[in-house]
This record gives sequence, C-alpha cells and structure tokens, in this order.
Amino acid sequence: ETYEQSLLKLLEMYKVVMPTEVATPDICFNLLSMDGGISNTVQALMEKLENLKYRVWKRFVIRNYPNISVGEFGGQNEHIQWDSCLNVRLVIVTALGSSSGKLSTCLGQMYLDRHRLGLASVYAKYELFPIWNLSINHPIQIAYEAATADVGDGDVVEYDAFELVESGSNIHRPVNYNRDNDAFGLLKEMIDKVTSPDEYIRSYYTSPTKMGINTAGFCIIDSVECARASVAECQRRVEEFRKEKNEKAAIRAEDCYRRAKASLEQMLSE
Repeated sequence: ETYEQSLLKLLEMYKVVMPTEVATPDICFNLLSMDGGISNTVQALMEKLENLKYRVWKRFVIRNYPNISVGEFGGQNEHIQWDSCLNVRLVIVTALGSSSGKLSTCLGQMYLDRHRLGLASVYAKYELFPIWNLSINHPIQIAYEAATADVGDGDVVEYDAFELVESGSNIHRPVNYNRDNDAFGLLKEMIDKVTSPDEYIRSYYTSPTKMGINTAGFCIIDSVECARASVAECQRRVEEFRKEKNEKAAIRAEDCYRRAKASLEQMLSE
C-alpha cells in the first residue's frame, strides 16, 4: 500500500467517525524541501486532495530543528487557519507514521497563533508509547522500540531528563520518547517567551512527561500477559521487516526480541 492510498483510506475513516458537518480535516504536507522545490508526485497529490475539497497547507524542513530559536517557526511555513479559527476549541493533529513532523507543526502553530492572531493556543501530546510509569526494560517499552526500528532513531525510549517521580519511598525518572526530550528545551523557551506568567502551561509544563497525556500504565491488570504479547509483537516486527527487505530494521527488531524475551523470563522468575 502506498502512502497516498493509506492517506485516502484514513480520510475515508474520518468521514465515518467525524461527519463533515462536524469537521472536515485539513491536510498539511510537512518536511518539504526549500531547496529542491516540491516534487511532481507531491504536487499531484496536493491537487488531487484540493479537487476532493480538502484544504492543503505546506510546511518546510526547519534546519537544525529542534536546536533552533522560536522565531524560526515563522518564515516560509504556512499558518494553518480555519474560517472560524477563534471559535475552535480543539485541534487534533495526527499522521500516518512517525517522523512526520507532528510536534514541530504543533509548536509552529502555537507560535504563529499567538503572534498573528493573539490566540493563546497551547499544546498537549496524546500518545500511547512509551508508557511513562513502566520500567524502561519492560517488554512493552521494548516492543515499542521494535515497532520504530525502521525510523533509524537510535534509542527511542529513554529516561525523562527533566522529571522526577515519587513512588512510595522511591524517587525515579519516568520513561519518555527521545525526541520529546530533545524538543523540550525549545518548548520551554517558547513558553517563557510567548506565554503570560498566569497561564497554566507555564507552571505545569516542567518536563516532557508533564506535556503528555497517558494513563495506559494504570490500566494494565496482567503485566506478565502484556509482556508475553510484547515479545510476540517484537517477533512479528522482525518478520515484517524481513518481508519488506529492510534488513537493518530487522536486525534492530531482532535485538529487541531478545531483550524483551530476557525481560519476560526475569519477570517469570521473580
């Protein structure tokens, strides 16, 4: 299945769960090249979507992101707006996969909303994995690494460098996504520069964990059974990457499978 087919299928799904009289999705093409221009393939897809009555927006690669200043969110990136922009209470930003620029889009919108509209928009991340209050070595976290083995992102699961959590008599760092750790400094700079002192986001967003919404860890009633499923998922990812002839990702997923299996065995022995 091509990216275009997956996108059109996703849009059809939205028509079922969110009728057009409630909301119609806008499409943002992200990570476009400023130098090489927009390819004929991408341009053709943009025109196809516009013919289907979707509004299309463009955002470009931001060099050195996330190691940039907040002002760099302006420039050539389009400011995504709605006719009733000031009345919109919630905007959901989603995409077909990882490394699609969702976080930079949200931060860019937050910056442009405030500078161009005087609209005090804020950002929160709703994501299932990694689960912040599970051990970094839990098979669930390792299965997430296996699922992202094709991204080439190194250690995607790591400790939150900005947060400490108290659990009984223990104090430990929660688990988070490496890119959220990397981008948090930029979010903090934006909060300090564009928000007022009395805004909730300024006092509460003190770490990547705090900017996320995830209660999945509290819903696990059988950790061992979840661990078994995670080991099986790692194995499935190995097979999937081999079918796709992505040997590099398959090797990463195979390492995840070994680690998840060892973690499960340790859980069973305790």
